[in-house]
Amino acid sequence: MIEERYPKEVVLKSGEEIVLRPIEESDISAVLSFYKGMPTDEQWFYEEDPADPDVVQKWIQAVRSRETLSVLALHDERVIAHAALLTRGHGSRSHIGQVRIRIAPDYRGKRLGNWMLFDLIRRAMDLGLEILRADFPVGVEEDAADALRNWDFHESAFLQGYLRDPGGTPRDARILLKRLHKEWSDF
Repeated sequence: MIEERYPKEVVLKSGEEIVLRPIEESDISAVLSFYKGMPTDEQWFYEEDPADPDVVQKWIQAVRSRETLSVLALHDERVIAHAALLTRGHGSRSHIGQVRIRIAPDYRGKRLGNWMLFDLIRRAMDLGLEILRADFPVGVEEDAADALRNWDFHESAFLQGYLRDPGGTPRDARILLKRLHKEWSDF
C-alpha cells in the first residue's frame, strides 16, 4: 500500500536530506506559497492555477479518492517540490497516467525529480498502468523534459502552435510517453 511508503527521507546529490510524503489538508498554505514562488513563465502553462486555494483543495480530495498520488518534497518544513500521478479509473485512457513534477528553482539539478519520478512510476506499476504521459510547452522546462528522456520517456507528439503564451503568441507543445513494464524484474 502506498501509504506505507511514506514519509521517507531521501538524500540529494548536494547532501541535503529531504522528506517525501503525500499532500495533506494542513499543507494548503505551504503549497500555495511554493507555487507563488515558481517562475511566472512556467506558471502560465500549468493546466490549473495552483495559486488558487480551491485547486489545491481539489488535489487533496483527489488523493483521498485515490484518483491521484500527490507527493510533496520538504526541506525544513518548506515545500520545495510537488509531484503528481493523475489517473482515470474508467474509459479509453484508464491505462494511462499523467505525471507532473514541479521543483523550486533552487532545488533543480539535484536529482530530486528522479526520486519523485521513481515514486510515481512505482505507483503507476502498482495500479497496473501501461503508459505514462508528460506534457511540455517547447522552450519551457526543457531540463525537466530532458530528465524524463533519461527515464526512457520518448516524444510521441509534437503539436505545432497548440498553446498560447501570455501575449497570445502560438507556442508548440510536446507529449512524452513512457511504456511501463508489468514487473520490476522486466527492467
